[in-house]
Amino acid sequence: MAQRLCQALARRLFGRGIAEELVGGRLPNYQAGGRISGHTIMNEAVSFAEFPEYTKLFLDFVGNFQRVSAFYSPCGHDVADLEKCTGRVLAYEYPRAITCETLRRQNLAFGAGERTMANIEQLRRPETVAVVTGQQVGLFGGPLLTLYKMLTAIKRASWLSEIGFPAVPVFWLPSEDHDFAEIATASFLHKSGTLESIAYEPEPGDVGRPVGAIRLGASIGVTIDRLARLLPTTEFSSDLLGDISEAYAPGLTWVEAFARLWQRILGNRGLIMLDPADTALKELVRPLFEHALREAPSIDRTIQTRDDALLAAGFHLQVRRVKLNTLLFCTLNGRRLPVRMDGPHRFLVGDASTSEAALLERLRQDIDVFSPNVLLRPLVQDILLPTAAYIGGPSEIAYYAQAQPLYASFGRPGPGILPRASFTLAPKKARRPLEKYRLSFHDLREGPDAVFKRVVESVLSTDIPLRFAETARTLQAQLSELETALLGEDPSLVGAINRAREKMLRPLETLKAKFHAMATNRYSVARAQIEEAVATLYPRQTSQERALNGFTFFVKYGYGLLDTVYAAIPPRTDHHELIDLE
Repeated sequence: MAQRLCQALARRLFGRGIAEELVGGRLPNYQAGGRISGHTIMNEAVSFAEFPEYTKLFLDFVGNFQRVSAFYSPCGHDVADLEKCTGRVLAYEYPRAITCETLRRQNLAFGAGERTMANIEQLRRPETVAVVTGQQVGLFGGPLLTLYKMLTAIKRASWLSEIGFPAVPVFWLPSEDHDFAEIATASFLHKSGTLESIAYEPEPGDVGRPVGAIRLGASIGVTIDRLARLLPTTEFSSDLLGDISEAYAPGLTWVEAFARLWQRILGNRGLIMLDPADTALKELVRPLFEHALREAPSIDRTIQTRDDALLAAGFHLQVRRVKLNTLLFCTLNGRRLPVRMDGPHRFLVGDASTSEAALLERLRQDIDVFSPNVLLRPLVQDILLPTAAYIGGPSEIAYYAQAQPLYASFGRPGPGILPRASFTLAPKKARRPLEKYRLSFHDLREGPDAVFKRVVESVLSTDIPLRFAETARTLQAQLSELETALLGEDPSLVGAINRAREKMLRPLETLKAKFHAMATNRYSVARAQIEEAVATLYPRQTSQERALNGFTFFVKYGYGLLDTVYAAIPPRTDHHELIDLE
């Protein structure tokens, strides 16, 4: 069945001619010279191992799953395993009626289209599963990876439905996150080609509050005006800025603005948005929170055992365990504080000590002030939703390795974990310097200064850089010969020899630096091209998808870019791809 599934997916993406290449989980070699939705996939499909930010755990997850399989659900990690996942999750009961009524209300408020509303109705049916993803609710929709998560979830759900397992895509809005500083800034390419960031200035008192409780103030208009001045004027810019202004309106919460914007961007693609801070949903997971308090000591030991196993296997801990912390937060006076163990059947919230009985009573009286931490959040998700698969990035995949034993503690099945698609969007203007100056994609991670120095020395200049190198080698060789002769006469001269070497070589390095400064001025056009290529393809020496906001590209290509990205999502994610946008 798994092989038939793989071949069905391949036929859909690539046609029958190469479908048979997808055998035993092997991807067809479609990168070289292939075309997807009118856009060429560049010849280079980049290994995740070439990115310094990816951890050993993630690299093994996508490249050699057997090494990490003990830390994950038996549901698997591949689209071909989704059939197995659906059977496991459908064996349990879910509060579909209340969850779907809440989703209907939320998504109507977010401006969702007919297809999203139809998917909510589909989720009411007992045979339907969910493909879930989520991401911090970043300013103006967050970085590109947010889009890739959404489209991957939509595509995986579509594949499941096509082979006879009804599935809907759901985006989890982490409205109870309180790290506002991390999401209040977005980065774009300025119309001049430089990289710039803009930030929303929060109102007094917003710091430390859950982001779902933060309402946009009048200063959001100033932030949108800055964005309008930063982006180029194109055939799309007026409509895009209109969408942003409609979504990010004063008085709306940060989460509402994010969800409204993405529903406008995605149109009628059917993505369901879920805000877990809704009281109706909180009531459904009250037993889970109560269990997390009553069994806090044993749960803590379970987490410690898993952390020890991960470290012993040579992997990192994505979530650093804080001694005595439970899996819950409690919001007091607007601030989200961890609930900590304070001896047998006692807890600390902030500096206030309370008994287990009193805290459980508080939970029964005011469920809204409680929220899960990052390890408990997946359990909350999978009690509310029949999650066949979670679409995660490297950090979330690492979270699940630590959270997996909690599923057994709470008597629930774990979902399949699938990595999101990973791309770099490569406009022609950004690619041209790579071709012109014989640079590889990963040369760019050295930063513009180092890349330009490389280009000056190897491409633009005459043989002067070689002459510098040869002069240094000759001088070093002659000094070494002199050193050998002098030491034979008087070993005490070694200090004088080293000082002489430094004094002779330093002027040569100074002259070399002056040459590079002259070259920088002479080759200012090349410098500008390289800076723009780095800012576009590898900004701030990190992957584009983590750094750049999607409106950098929407303003040039419109929302039609979504079709290109969607079509490029492969049957399985085991490498990073560069998408040619011309």
